[in-house]
Amino acid sequence: MFLGVSLLSCGILKGQTTDCNADHKILITNFKFTPDSLNIKPGESVAFINIQGKHSILGDTSKTGASFNNPKGFELPLSTGETEGVCMGIVKFEIPGIHRFECGVGFNADLGMKGVINADAFTLKDLFLLDTIPESFLSRYALNNYLGSTLDSTLDLTVFLPDDDAVRKILDSLETSQFKGLGFVDLPKALKYQVVLGQLEYKDFRDSLLLPTLYGQNLLMTKKGDSFYVDGALISDTNFMADNGVAHLVNNILAPSGLPATSVWDIIYMEDSLQFFEDAVQTLGLKSRLRVQAELNENSNLAGPFTVLAPTNRAFKKLSDALNLTLSELKKSSIIGDLILGHLIEKRVETKNINNNQSSVTQNNKTITFNINGDTINVEGVRIIVKDLLAYNGVVHILEDVLPVYDIPDLVGNCGVWKLEIFDEDNNGWRGTQLFLEKNGNILTEKSLPTGGYNAFEFGVDSGDLINVITFSSYYNIGQSYRITDQQRGIQAESGNQSDQMVNSMGLRACIEKPSCGMVEIIMSDYLGQGWGLNFLDVDINNRFYLRIPFYSGERQVTKIPVNNGDELDFYYNLRSDMAEYNAYTIISPDGKKIVDQNSEFQIPKSVTDIIVCPSSSVFQDRYEKGELYPNPSSNVVYLPIDLKSAEIYAVDITGKKTNLSIKVDQAVNVSKLPSGIYYITVNKTGKYYQYPLVIQR
Repeated sequence: MFLGVSLLSCGILKGQTTDCNADHKILITNFKFTPDSLNIKPGESVAFINIQGKHSILGDTSKTGASFNNPKGFELPLSTGETEGVCMGIVKFEIPGIHRFECGVGFNADLGMKGVINADAFTLKDLFLLDTIPESFLSRYALNNYLGSTLDSTLDLTVFLPDDDAVRKILDSLETSQFKGLGFVDLPKALKYQVVLGQLEYKDFRDSLLLPTLYGQNLLMTKKGDSFYVDGALISDTNFMADNGVAHLVNNILAPSGLPATSVWDIIYMEDSLQFFEDAVQTLGLKSRLRVQAELNENSNLAGPFTVLAPTNRAFKKLSDALNLTLSELKKSSIIGDLILGHLIEKRVETKNINNNQSSVTQNNKTITFNINGDTINVEGVRIIVKDLLAYNGVVHILEDVLPVYDIPDLVGNCGVWKLEIFDEDNNGWRGTQLFLEKNGNILTEKSLPTGGYNAFEFGVDSGDLINVITFSSYYNIGQSYRITDQQRGIQAESGNQSDQMVNSMGLRACIEKPSCGMVEIIMSDYLGQGWGLNFLDVDINNRFYLRIPFYSGERQVTKIPVNNGDELDFYYNLRSDMAEYNAYTIISPDGKKIVDQNSEFQIPKSVTDIIVCPSSSVFQDRYEKGELYPNPSSNVVYLPIDLKSAEIYAVDITGKKTNLSIKVDQAVNVSKLPSGIYYITVNKTGKYYQYPLVIQR
């Protein structure tokens, strides 16, 4: 017997053709095989019957010694034919393929006495090349790609095909494409778990049936109502037949035990004892990052792989109690960002590769140390209680406690607690942007967002504290933003969104009384996008210094200052460095009107004084009744106690020189062009003249 070709009967059976029973017959006469070309299924048999002349059959090498390259060779010995037929032998062709043969006597083969048998079948591989099984292309393609020779064999097989929706779900969880997914190192193992030895049709389905797979583990079939399941996956369509087996459609991926989870996120998600850690990861916008498949996609630009040191729910409860916080408060607290990032390492650290006193750097740039004591592994003194939960993009270790917490901010202040929140719309971090939070000129914290979409910082403030938010960025920070809220969650400052860049917020005063006029907005800008360098803007209110505003970097900066009715504002531009011609500033009143515009490119901005945004009705009425203008002395604007509509207004100095003046707003007159000195402001209303003495002082 040749392997794959069985010679079931090799004797010369004269007159006993009825005993030469086979699936197919080939009759042999002088110079001819009938038929000389035969198609059969693998495993079927062929009887060679000689009815005329002397013949032998060569099915391995030709008479000249050339190989036929058959899947397996065969030969039948010389026989003499008789009319009633002589059975030369029965050959069973067990291996698919083309089997060539010829007569081995004389010159018969040279004269064309040759034949061919094609052992072909409609196998599971052939079935999977067709579209007869609905919504299953992705799994059929993968099975044929890796297990094609098995599916094309004579083995009796049953295949459970995950439908396309099930495959897409797993590809989405891996954040990869179909063809990159085909490169996963564990895929052939997983596919073998979909294939069962033996042909199992729907009529053979039973509850609690164990099915041996090519992977070596058993599938469990169960019945619920009228439906059958394998390993919990619903069998949604059945009995797609081939010559060597049957396929059934299921609605989920079948995975053997012992394979990694798709991502470290999936491990966190599936483990009930890590619920708080899971919620915090989602709050911080880190979920998509922990699903990235850097190793599988061989893309060094992607994040990962990751080692996640995940404390249990009980560990976080212990920490929250120590901080006198509820779990909900801890999740929303200013330390949660650094806390979670301090439990992530951006490389794979499995316990088999950990050495005593080995160090790693966490995602919040802290160095942590592993220690080994017998079979116990500690990190920063905290015991790892569950080791090496493997994923395709890293590994998860479960910790008994939270790693030590440092740098907890002081939350004491007679004005309560303010909160700085930083955001990123795309959940991929700030890419080089830094934020500095100052209180009374001292840096409270330096914040960035190395990853994710959210972080926070809380700090205590006292009444009158001066808060500045200063940002530096080497990247166009679309989608990046921040917000500062006070103890009543009222917004003190916010900047940046999907369509605007972040700007600084300077001069925020804690616990000031609500101003009667509102907030005046000071917009400082620089055409080169480099800030003002050493130049700065001083602000006086009612001739008393209120605030000095530097502008360290960027194109634009905003400061809001409180103004009461009747307040007089002075803005002094201080020139200390070059490139001042690219500096500019604009003042916006509480009702949105532009009241100062020092915003001319290539011109150094000037100081602007005597701005009364909201004239006090009581002061104005008093001056009006006395017939006086104010302020006096002035350097920029004066208010006159008279209706200026349709009036001619001019100033006369002590030499009699006349200078025409313009109305600025309401009853205000612009005197900014007058040199220092003594003047009479003259108003001509339809031939009636009014004069008011004024001192210009600069």
